[in-house]
Amino acid sequence: MKIIVDDKIIVMNTDTLYIHNRKRYRYFWEILCAIEKQLNAMVSRHSKVMMLRLDFHLNSYTENNLEFSKIIEKLRKHLSRKYKMKRFGYIWAREIETSTIQHYHLTLLLNGNKISYPSKLIDWIEKIWTNRGHSKPFTPRNCFKLIKRGDENEIRSVFERTAYLAKVRGKKNRAAGVNDYSASRLKCHSESPRDCRRQFNLSAAALLDSAC
Repeated sequence: MKIIVDDKIIVMNTDTLYIHNRKRYRYFWEILCAIEKQLNAMVSRHSKVMMLRLDFHLNSYTENNLEFSKIIEKLRKHLSRKYKMKRFGYIWAREIETSTIQHYHLTLLLNGNKISYPSKLIDWIEKIWTNRGHSKPFTPRNCFKLIKRGDENEIRSVFERTAYLAKVRGKKNRAAGVNDYSASRLKCHSESPRDCRRQFNLSAAALLDSAC
């Protein structure tokens, strides 16, 4: 069972990432941890990281995530061939709210030294998604940001925006055993990566520590 947090300010560790939860969303702690770990890993390995946000709607409901997983694999191959990227970070979330068909929120974390503006990549993603019979992916306003290692304000801003993928709302409408999110599994380049920890005064302290 995933742990849910809804504090007004959610602190991930002592000195860097936190969320001003102005809309008082309820978040899954496990997904927040995954976001933090992948963001930290990419920043530890690349002096510049580009964050890109896109949303995907399917033309019909599927119980599993196979269709979207195929896009991630195609994207992996494309980034390797076109941009010579050895790695990239991603987090996606599956949700169903008012519709009967699931949609997916995706955040990509890319080597900003290889790509600093996403228009051609977005065009490629739109083409492969629509060629599979789905509507064109939605590109949110201010869909990308280029962050530099050491710029904690920008890194925090990207984390806070990506945290939207961790919200509880919309994630319960799925078949048993089907994932409501997935993330890359990159490790920090540093020998001592930042731990995923939260400052709080709750009896669930030990449980939260073990969950990360």
